[in-house]
Amino acid sequence: IEVRVTLPEVSLISIEPENSTIYLVMENTQNAGDRVDFVSKSKQFLWLNYTCSLAPNSPSKNLLAQIISGSVPEGLELQLKVNEYSGSGKGQFGIPISTVSLQEYPQIIITNIGGCFTNQGINQGHQLEYQLEITNYKRLDSEKSNTLTIVYTLTDN
Repeated sequence: IEVRVTLPEVSLISIEPENSTIYLVMENTQNAGDRVDFVSKSKQFLWLNYTCSLAPNSPSKNLLAQIISGSVPEGLELQLKVNEYSGSGKGQFGIPISTVSLQEYPQIIITNIGGCFTNQGINQGHQLEYQLEITNYKRLDSEKSNTLTIVYTLTDN
């Protein structure tokens, strides 16, 4: 008897919880001279889940992030911190780059993803943290609030 096993190459990603929106809002200070800070008006954490299988002799995968619509208001920087894998999946999970300043071009946020699955949902995969940093107080303008769309892509290394 001959048995043939075929496993297709798979590259799937999702963000959990689905259809989440992060609201980062500048908080009014109560004292003159205090620094302005940002607070989250929603759950600030999302979870990046992925499933990956590699063909023989295929390179590992990288995960990229980029802003595809909208722009970060002047004087601000949108930072994304990617935490180490946690959960009950199996395989060769990727290595996070830690914190990147999101831009309109793709940037690697996780590298060296091998054959693995993170499992689904919150508390599985890599926790994503979004934060706004003020880079230039002179350029801040409350009229320049904006909505951004961020896309995540799994690519060959």
